Amino acid sequence: MQCYWEQIGILGPTYRFLGRGWSNHDIAAYLGRPDQTVDECVTWILRLLNIGSRAELVLRADHGQEINRITAQQERNTTHDVHTF
Repeated sequence: MQCYWEQIGILGPTYRFLGRGWSNHDIAAYLGRPDQTVDECVTWILRLLNIGSRAELVLRADHGQEINRITAQQERNTTHDVHTF
């Protein structure tokens, strides 16, 4: 089951662009999405991975830790897709 962010097509690109040092605003502009959508996606990733800062998330994404791990962990933690924002 895909999470909400995968369903709307921004989870993978957001994670990759974070690893390249892009701002949320730049990611949103590139993807043609509102800034708030990307902000919420980044917050979701931070919470899911239990990461305390954006800087740590950027380092993880930059060092090639795959987004597939994020979605696999999310699938293990929930039996159905719930969007809580």
